[in-house]
Amino acid sequence: MSLPGAGIPPYVRLGLANPTRAPSHPNLPVLKIENNPSNRFQCEVNYSWLLSAQELLADIHALVEEMLSFERKYGVRSEIFFAAYAQGEEPENEAWVLDFTEWASVYRTWLAR
Repeated sequence: MSLPGAGIPPYVRLGLANPTRAPSHPNLPVLKIENNPSNRFQCEVNYSWLLSAQELLADIHALVEEMLSFERKYGVRSEIFFAAYAQGEEPENEAWVLDFTEWASVYRTWLAR
């Protein structure tokens, strides 16, 4: 009878073919698997890649500043712009397409934060 997880190395680094190498990106989560005496597996995930509270707050402030810049440039609040953008409204000027795409992305990210 084979035990579950037999032959699995004690450390499994997500996204790596060779777990002995350092991660190519320092923000990849690391999954640590240990086989305890009762043959049950305990999993521990390193969430150090998550934003700290200060980083999150700084990110939100930067997003707000970016949205305010677009609002001043086009004279429309982000909420109103995004509602129209989500409904598929096209910009009046073709030169605005890139700005509108970026503005919508910034707004979506701000909503997610």
